Amino acid sequence: MKKLVYLYIINYSRSKPDDAIMTISSFRKDAANKSNPIIRALAVRTMSSLRVPKLNEYLVEPLKAALND
Repeated sequence: MKKLVYLYIINYSRSKPDDAIMTISSFRKDAANKSNPIIRALAVRTMSSLRVPKLNEYLVEPLKAALND
């Protein structure tokens, strides 16, 4: 279910980039999920797929953690 929601957010963010900023807290929480590596990977992939320049600063820490995986 999360995968479908993440894909929807990627497509929706192209037309409404300001609304995509509101989803960052959920992505950061999912990127810190210790129990499921697939959820972490999906969160990082989705955050990096959003074409919103303001989100780059929020992507740095989850991406560093994903590199350790």
